[in-house]
Formats: sequence, C-alpha cells, structure tokens
Amino acid sequence: MKLLFPLILVTLLVFTHIHPSVAWGQAKKYHIIVINGLNNTNTLLVHCASGDDDLGWHTLKHADEVKWDFHTNIFDTTVFFCHFWWGANERAFEVFRDGENEDCKDSSEGGNKCYWLVKPQGFYMANYKATFPGSDWKKKHDWVE
Repeated sequence: MKLLFPLILVTLLVFTHIHPSVAWGQAKKYHIIVINGLNNTNTLLVHCASGDDDLGWHTLKHADEVKWDFHTNIFDTTVFFCHFWWGANERAFEVFRDGENEDCKDSSEGGNKCYWLVKPQGFYMANYKATFPGSDWKKKHDWVE
C-alpha cells in the first residue's frame, strides 16, 4: 500500500508531460511544405497558423519554401490554414484538416507530406515534390473564390 501512492504519482507525472495523442499511440505526423512557384520577380507573403500555433509571416522569393511538421491531436481536430498575398491578389484557406487529407498520406518520400505549390493559375497540392506541370499535382484553389 505504501508503494501504491508513489507509483500513481510517478505515472501521473509521466502522462501529464506527454501529449495525449502520443500517450495513446494515435498521433500521426505530417509535414506541410508551401512553395512559391510564381514568376522569378514575384514575392509571396504567407501567414500560416492553427488554433494552437501561429507560424508567423514569411516572405518567399521564387522557389523558396516555408515548411513545418506536427502531430495530429487525439481528437482528430487538427487544422492549419494559410493566408497568401501576391501583388493585389490574396486568398486564405485550410492547408490541412485532420481526416480530410487523403492527398497527404504515404508520400513516396516517406511519411505523410502535403506539398502546396503556389502558381499564378492557383494553388496545387501533391504528396511529394513532383515536376510541375504533371498529373501528380491537383489544383485545389484559384486565387479568386
């Protein structure tokens, strides 16, 4: 009985320092990569965030990338959105929503990857860094809704 209280205390301390989804073995790791595929002279301003993390503002020159990794939460409610500005154009949308990203799973590069390529014609997605244009890139959004 004397050992029961310390054992419970240690167990609670360990589990309070582990993210719930990791503790239960259900966390999925994802990699998001946003690439400026605009013309050589155009910069792209990007601001991405989730409900928990503000990833900051990024000014991307041609072919520059902003990327981040994360584990989904145990409740399958992880969402990341980005706001994009290019000259007089702007657009905001979700770049990741847990449970709705079949295009991000099982990349040929290993792991779950979501590549977003920003072009003058719109926003394209693939699960590996494929050559553009190509059948692996799927157009997901236009600059104008």
